[in-house]
Amino acid sequence: MGRYSKIEYSIVIPVYNSKRILEQNCLVLQNLFKKIGRPFEILYCSDGSPDKPMPLLRKLAKTYKNVRIFENRPNRGLGFTLRRLFAESQGEFIIYMDADTYFTTDLTHLSELLRHLKNHDVVIGDRYYWKKNEIPLIRIIGSYTFFFLNRLLFGIKIRDTGSGLVIYRKSILDKIRLVSERFEIHTELYARLQKVGARVIEVPVEYRHWSGGSFNIWKHGWETLKRMFKIWYYLKIKEKVGNLLTNKPHFFLLQLRKQR
Repeated sequence: MGRYSKIEYSIVIPVYNSKRILEQNCLVLQNLFKKIGRPFEILYCSDGSPDKPMPLLRKLAKTYKNVRIFENRPNRGLGFTLRRLFAESQGEFIIYMDADTYFTTDLTHLSELLRHLKNHDVVIGDRYYWKKNEIPLIRIIGSYTFFFLNRLLFGIKIRDTGSGLVIYRKSILDKIRLVSERFEIHTELYARLQKVGARVIEVPVEYRHWSGGSFNIWKHGWETLKRMFKIWYYLKIKEKVGNLLTNKPHFFLLQLRKQR
């Protein structure tokens, strides 16, 4: 058995321009999961972050033995970072959190989310169906635009695909192969999870909007839309053709022989 083989929860946190909140982030999560009382680890990955968080992350890793740290140099994007963190995680369940989730989301909901793992493979903290949540109109419009496009292109019915609080059963993630580099990772994740029959549930959570996150709808929205269509092409056309060539080569050979 490996060093981390008994870990139940792996909390994975991409780091970009969030150095100022990392120490408090780690303290809150340490206290929260100690109360839950199950073995856990926290994985941070700096994605070429310009605020140079690695000295602080090294300090946290030295202070807390269950903290593991990684770094991308140069910046590789959220998709690459999450793929790396998923691969490095040793827990039975992987909890994806944004660096600011500890104060934007009421983490007293976490126990409820964890209970849903009994009958589901993926549990999403849904920010849009808690009645008292105050989210800027532009974010609501952007999110619903992505929701309708995800439904149209991929058949994904999840409302909050960009949630900063999601729990995955590691065994279900091991069944899929992700290729996304940036924010379109959210779409690819749910499209692939849907293909392998993952049981997904969204649970409303209390959320306080904060404008200091790394995603900016004006800066990243159009780029993410373009990459969504690339993912659609990759999943719906390129992979299907590749599978046909791999699994049914005799069909293509037969067609070639007929043409001769």
